[in-house]
Amino acid sequence: MSEAADLETGVGLDAGQAHPGTSAAFVLGWQMAELYRPKRSGPFEREDDADLPGIGSLKAEARIEILVGQVQVGLTALGEPIRKAGLPAIGFDALRLSLGENEQARQPAVMALHREILGSLTAADFRLGTAYGLGRALADTCRKPTDEHSLQAELSKYRISSLLAWLDDLGSAFPAHAAHTVSVSLQRWGDWTDELGDTQPMPDGTIAALGRQGEIWRSLLSGEKAGTEMLETGNYLDAAHHLSKQMRSILRSVIRHFPLLSLAILLLVGLGITLLAIGGSSRIVAGASSLIAAFGLTWKGLGTALGRLAKRLEQPLWATALDGAIANAITLLPDNTQDHRRRRALAMQLPASHETPPTA
Repeated sequence: MSEAADLETGVGLDAGQAHPGTSAAFVLGWQMAELYRPKRSGPFEREDDADLPGIGSLKAEARIEILVGQVQVGLTALGEPIRKAGLPAIGFDALRLSLGENEQARQPAVMALHREILGSLTAADFRLGTAYGLGRALADTCRKPTDEHSLQAELSKYRISSLLAWLDDLGSAFPAHAAHTVSVSLQRWGDWTDELGDTQPMPDGTIAALGRQGEIWRSLLSGEKAGTEMLETGNYLDAAHHLSKQMRSILRSVIRHFPLLSLAILLLVGLGITLLAIGGSSRIVAGASSLIAAFGLTWKGLGTALGRLAKRLEQPLWATALDGAIANAITLLPDNTQDHRRRRALAMQLPASHETPPTA
């Protein structure tokens, strides 16, 4: 894989550090939250059989059955670390038997399974337990609000701080450009909601936008989508502009902290340009090279050192710039001018009772 491809995909940065079960545990937590508090039926549900139905057209009971199946698949995927820890396998029969019940009768079975999953995953691997809890909490944050009051409750400073702490703890365990990007986007939602307060009415479409926002956050943390897949050309240009600003800031910082070295480099560069301009004799060039060597420097050594420094800074700085660009691309707030895909506008066109398909 080329170096350019490494920069874009995150290979060689933090992609190799992803913990194999973290995303699976996160998705399982999200699915359990959906199962405990399923969305009400949306406008797509219909009785006719003129076409093969999509998930959004299925009856609520059928969608619940699909979701239960997905939870079972998730538990199977996480069975190995539980077994290796010497813990008993998590039982699933009670939840299967509750499928014929209504939501109120099914909730105790979901709650019992939730407690068993949380305990077993936390005991087997603390990262898995944390990821599961994060999935459950983030799903509630995006799915529970129905009005301005519940929006502010779910995006309160306390809840946002807890979610950010979990994302920080699991940063390297999630796929590249996922945890930090979602953290930045989530923080912006918290700040925006806090500024909204009681002085301004909540803009139309905010609840729909938050629901869609949750789907985007979930897709990144679960690995369903790579962060760079969310970028448009304008976002890449924004990232390049941000990187150039960072490089200028670093250069100014180097000059402030190493004034003598910076002055020496500038003098050497100026001397080199002067020699090239006047076409100096070999004796002058040899004398200048001897003077440079007296300071422990050579033209080749100086260039090599600067090139090595630039290469070491290039990858982490570009990765940081990409994280910022992805956060701009996915954040569905009304004051986001870098949503080049216009994702917020698309989210607001969804019906108010938009029913998202069960998570994969």
